[in-house]
Amino acid sequence: MFERKPNNTPPKPRDYKRLADPQLMELCAAKDEDAFSEIVGRYERFVYSTVFAELKNTDDAFDVSQEVFIRLYNAAGGFRCESTLKTWLYRMCKNCAYDYMRKYYKHRAVSLTYKDAEEETTEDADIVSDTTPEDELLRKEKIQAVRNAVLELPEEQREVIVLREFQNMQYSEIAVMLGISEGTVKSRISRAREHLKKILENFRL
Repeated sequence: MFERKPNNTPPKPRDYKRLADPQLMELCAAKDEDAFSEIVGRYERFVYSTVFAELKNTDDAFDVSQEVFIRLYNAAGGFRCESTLKTWLYRMCKNCAYDYMRKYYKHRAVSLTYKDAEEETTEDADIVSDTTPEDELLRKEKIQAVRNAVLELPEEQREVIVLREFQNMQYSEIAVMLGISEGTVKSRISRAREHLKKILENFRL
């Protein structure tokens, strides 16, 4: 019989970007930090915007977003694929935001102020090099007006409009995430859009 030579070829590095969410969560449960980093990269904007929709404050939303991912890392073993990771994360975002508000907002009002609009929208639009200061000021005012209008919506309208317009989610995805029918999702989005039109009717958009 021939003696089998040992295989000294190093294993190929795992391509985390090609892995599905359930596979990443399984690795994350085993404390694979590269898998965790891939999950953060996929969902950090979703988590931040979901938390921000509740807290309405950039600094608080950043802090709570960090807490969401810490909880995800520690609780990854509890993910059972009964829902999508986005749905699981959405519930975690809501819970973390509510926990934060109960703890820190008890004796102070929720701030409706923002950092410079340009800081929040560096990926939303490229600033053309020949844009005038007046054009740029108007752009920032429009961004601010839309944000303020969204914050004035009732919670059930705000959450569906954020998921649809800012997270680009399908009606079916929103329905599953919120535990409501697609018809209810469409109805709430329609009411939210009408509400926004009334709020913004005095602003040139």
